[in-house]
Amino acid sequence: MSQLTLHSPTTSAADISIEVTLHNHKAENVSGTLSGKYGDISFDQEVSLEPSSSKVVKLNHSTYPSLHLINPKLWWPNGYGKSYLYDVELVFKTATGISDKKEFKSGIRKMTFNETNQILNMYINGRRFIGRGGNWGFPESNLEYRGREYDIAVVYHADMNFNMIRNWVGQTGDDEFFEACDRHGIMIWQDFWLANPADGPDPDNPQMFIDNARDVIKRIRNHPSMALYVGRNEGNPPPVLDTALRSMIHELHPDLHYISNSAFGVVSGGGPYRALPVRDYFLLYGYNKLHSERGMPNVMTYESLKQTLPESALWPQNSLWGIHDYSLESAQAACIV
Repeated sequence: MSQLTLHSPTTSAADISIEVTLHNHKAENVSGTLSGKYGDISFDQEVSLEPSSSKVVKLNHSTYPSLHLINPKLWWPNGYGKSYLYDVELVFKTATGISDKKEFKSGIRKMTFNETNQILNMYINGRRFIGRGGNWGFPESNLEYRGREYDIAVVYHADMNFNMIRNWVGQTGDDEFFEACDRHGIMIWQDFWLANPADGPDPDNPQMFIDNARDVIKRIRNHPSMALYVGRNEGNPPPVLDTALRSMIHELHPDLHYISNSAFGVVSGGGPYRALPVRDYFLLYGYNKLHSERGMPNVMTYESLKQTLPESALWPQNSLWGIHDYSLESAQAACIV
């Protein structure tokens, strides 16, 4: 029903732009009033729709001066300030009553970007933003996370003084994930659904991919925690998808930046994925690029190992360990000595 875009050119004022798409599913004209609240601000707009039609209603401070806020309460990432959220309500009323209603939380913040000397720099509300955080794949093994579980996991993330989560290959799509990040000041690096070219094929149906991307961007662009869109994991999307994503984000979410590749160009990646002395992680790279992937195998408890492997494969390490991503060599290099 709605999308919302925020502009805060300075920290002392914010211009709010609201875009609402109304759909008339009836075979007759429908007239009504679009009513809305943003925090303490309220507004009304008369709207008429022809049979079986859609209409985009755009509201901004030019037509509604109240949508220009003085000294707004800003949304900040964890460690930068409070992640303040406003209550938003949008209602469409006809002569017979409420036709549709949507409520959500919104944060006022401004993201800006530049690419200097092949380095991506990110700024929020005019301050340099340094992203630190985890690289998430599936929410968890059985896909059972909901509101409570996402909130706990994101709080843990914030408690570790992190301020960003990479939604790796876009595999986490639940609204509760994005809402938890809004509440706790965790910014989102949002991938699309393209694995490393060596690990996964290009889509057979590019148009289906593009249509899905458009729907997802519309669904998540209201969240103040959104920080960056990335086309592909450790590679570039096919040109037709790369071009479409770049154009689509410029159209639908113009205050956010898009980069094609998660590991090369203005950012870096590619590990290491093996256990190293802590100091070595800070000595591997001689530049200040945002680094997308780093990690190591996690050692299960003995009780978990017994449930995972047959007794004959418990020791020494072997190929069955490798099947569970605890390899003797390769990227993980997790050989026990």
